[in-house]
Amino acid sequence: MSYTAEQMQAMHNKLMQELIARTDDTGWVEIPLSGYNVIWSVGTVRARRIGNIVTLTVYNIRTTQTVSNVVRVVNDLGQFTPKSDFAIPVAAMPSAGLQFGGLFVLRPSGILELSPSAVYTPSYGVYGHATYMID
Repeated sequence: MSYTAEQMQAMHNKLMQELIARTDDTGWVEIPLSGYNVIWSVGTVRARRIGNIVTLTVYNIRTTQTVSNVVRVVNDLGQFTPKSDFAIPVAAMPSAGLQFGGLFVLRPSGILELSPSAVYTPSYGVYGHATYMID
């Protein structure tokens, strides 16, 4: 099978566009903390997407309020939202020291929640990190 120069150019352009899309990099994007049901005093949530691979980091999220139920951390993950629920283990630092703090749950609605494993006050922060794929 032979191709014309125009057909080969069109195939080349399509392949190049697909390669560019696969390696498109957002850089690190800061995501604002939610004030919905817990007043977070400090902390960082940031994400980066390269192609369809997302890296999400939750770092040093602190509050002086006791966490005993599911609480919202982020209202909208935007372009970093997974297609289905995705859970990330949480390392928590209450005054008693490092402990398993439950799970961060990423929802298809774009909400990031903390589902605690016990009642505690994360005065020294909660932490989580994950890498996952999106469409």
